Amino acid sequence: MRLTISLQRTSMTWLKKQLWKVKKNYKVENVIPMAVYEKGINFENPTPNKTKTKRVPIHIPPPLSNPRKTLKEQKYYNEEPMLTFNQSTKMMEGLKQACILTKTMPIEGLPDSVHDLIGKESIPYQDELVQRAIMQANVWHTDMDKMPKRINKQKPGWRFKAEWGIKLENRSSMLVWDLLRICGVLGGKYSDLTLRRLTKNQLTGCIHTFENRQINISNASEAQVWAPRPLPQAMNTEDVDSTVTHQLPDIFPVSPFIDLPLVHLYENKTHTGWSNPKADSRFPHTMYITDNKWAKPEHKDARALMFLFAQAVAHSKEKYGMNIRQLPEPITNQCVYTDGAKFNFVTFQLNTLDTSNPDGIKNVVWIDRDNELYDRQLPFTQMMTRRTKYLDYDSAIFQKFLAMYLSGAVLTQ
Repeated sequence: MRLTISLQRTSMTWLKKQLWKVKKNYKVENVIPMAVYEKGINFENPTPNKTKTKRVPIHIPPPLSNPRKTLKEQKYYNEEPMLTFNQSTKMMEGLKQACILTKTMPIEGLPDSVHDLIGKESIPYQDELVQRAIMQANVWHTDMDKMPKRINKQKPGWRFKAEWGIKLENRSSMLVWDLLRICGVLGGKYSDLTLRRLTKNQLTGCIHTFENRQINISNASEAQVWAPRPLPQAMNTEDVDSTVTHQLPDIFPVSPFIDLPLVHLYENKTHTGWSNPKADSRFPHTMYITDNKWAKPEHKDARALMFLFAQAVAHSKEKYGMNIRQLPEPITNQCVYTDGAKFNFVTFQLNTLDTSNPDGIKNVVWIDRDNELYDRQLPFTQMMTRRTKYLDYDSAIFQKFLAMYLSGAVLTQ
C-alpha cells in the first residue's frame, strides 16, 4: 500500500487555522452613517483625543543621617577598662581559677539540707509528666530552625544533609520551664511556694575587687526563683570556722585574670536586677542557666560559681550597704546548670567578702555534676530529626531537681 501521496498532501486543518488567525478579527470603521447625518443630528466624540501626560520626575529623599556610634559614644562607655566575666567567658583552669577569684572551698555532692529532701515529696504522675516535658522540648514543639552542622567523630569525612528542627538553646529553655511548672504543683501543699517570684533573663551583676583589680561579673540567667525569705545556711558556724585550714589551689604560673578580657563597655555598679529594694519575695533562691554553646564540665562549674558569687555579693551589698566587709550572717543561693539532658546542681554559701587575703574563712560551694536525665542518642548517618532516640530516663535526677526547688520551703528532719 502506497502512503506517500496521502502523507504529503496539504493539511487542510492547518490551512484553516492559519486563515482563522488572519481573518478572525473583523475591523469595522468607527463612522456615522450618511442617513443619520441627513437627519441633522449633532454628535459628540465620546473618545476625545488623549493628551500626553508630562512625566514628573520622582523625588527620592536623601538617606537619613544615622551614622554608627563610635565606641566612646556608647551608653555604657567608660574611660577606664575593666576585667569582665559573663556567660561567654571560658576559664582555662576551670573551677580552680574560679575558687581563687572567689576564695571558695569546693565540696563534691549536695549539702545535707538539699540531700535530705530527695525523695521526700512526689507529684502525681510525676515520671509521666517529666517524660512528656522531655518529648515536648525535643520532638513535639513546632520550631523549625536550621540546625548547626553535625560532625560525627567516628566518620569525620561524612557530610550530613541540612536539617531543620529545635535548636539546643530552645530545647534546654523549654525543658527548664516545663520542669518548673511541674514543681509548682506542690504550691497547694506548701504555701511558701505560692509567694515566690519567677523571673526570666533578669540581669544581675557586681563589681568584685581581687588583688586591687576590679572584675565586672554579669549574668542574665534563663530563669530565677526569688523567695520571700532567705535560704537556710547549708553549713553551720563550726564547720565554717574550720574552713580556715583549707588551702586555695595554686595555678602558678597562670594568672587568675588570664581569661578575663578588658572592655570599656560595662555598667559600673552592683545590682540584683530589682528596681524596688523593698519589694516582696526578693531573696535569691535558685538560678537556672541553660548552656547554648559547647562547654567543658570545668567551664560550667566555673560559670556557676562566679554567677552565684556575684548574685550573693550584690544581695549582701543591697541588704547591708555598699561598704560591708564582715557579713552578719552567711548568704546561701543555688544554681541548676543544664544543656537540656545533663544537670549540674550547685549550692553556694557566701561567708566572707574579704577575698584579697587567701587566709581566713572561705566561702563554700557544693557541686553535684553530670546528672543525666535521659540519654539522647543521635544516629550515625541518618537524619537527626527522624532517627534520634531518647532512652534511659532517670527519675532520680528529677528528684534532685525537685529537692533544689523545695529547699527553704520544706523543713528537713
